[in-house]
Amino acid sequence: MQTALKAATYLAIAVVVLALVLVQTLVRASASEDASRYPEVADYAAAYGLAAVVAIAGVQVALLALGRLVSLATSGRVVGRPGLAWLAVITWSLAASTAITAVVVVHQMSLPAGRAAGPIVIWLMIVAAAGCMATLVTLVVRQVLLRAIAADRELAEVI
Repeated sequence: MQTALKAATYLAIAVVVLALVLVQTLVRASASEDASRYPEVADYAAAYGLAAVVAIAGVQVALLALGRLVSLATSGRVVGRPGLAWLAVITWSLAASTAITAVVVVHQMSLPAGRAAGPIVIWLMIVAAAGCMATLVTLVVRQVLLRAIAADRELAEVI
């Protein structure tokens, strides 16, 4: 990978991670504001705000691990234990974010009509969970393929 492309990738990751820090701050502020404006959901504002911040943190961890994978790819060491370890970090952090989103969706769907978020919010959360699951499936398949490639390389070195 060219140096300029690598630098652009790092810059893009840094910008997205920093933007997500801003989103985390806004989510907490929005949850507090909604709790004061809508007393019927005030009981859940702190929990949902915390869940959103932790789910976003999982995405941030995945992005930082992706940056490390880019570094390994440029040095030609992405296939092997280091690459698999960072791919596992990405997979598990996104799995945690997906699980948190799914728990919030299930909880929202179990609330009585007057206390639940509107249908648009629930559908957005379902779409977010589905998107995370699709990404996870892709990552798991990639991890299996990288393990197979690493095993083939080790076998080729022995032979």
